[in-house]
Amino acid sequence: MEKKKNEKRKNERAVFETQVIIKGVGSAPIQTKGSSKDLSLKGIFVTTDEDVPIGSECEIEVVLTGMVDDVVLKMNGKVMRKETTGVGVHFESIDLESYTHLKNIVLYNA
Repeated sequence: MEKKKNEKRKNERAVFETQVIIKGVGSAPIQTKGSSKDLSLKGIFVTTDEDVPIGSECEIEVVLTGMVDDVVLKMNGKVMRKETTGVGVHFESIDLESYTHLKNIVLYNA
């Protein structure tokens, strides 16, 4: 995969669309649903109409459907980028099971 010359990201991203829930932590009263546009091992872009401020610490739930039971990947992150179509969240922590699923998603969809 060739990177663009002005591309700042170091991790490979996968185009992957699924339901995402963003919940604020601490004093951030955020709770919104959206869908993923793309994701990597370090972060995700979530399309949403909600106003989620840059710097917001949040819990991210990525809902994987199509199996007998839905699988929910859980990560803690921070909103690092905001656009008119959504927000970019950097993952700050992720449990081993969620990381394993995420790694497989990126591998098969990149």
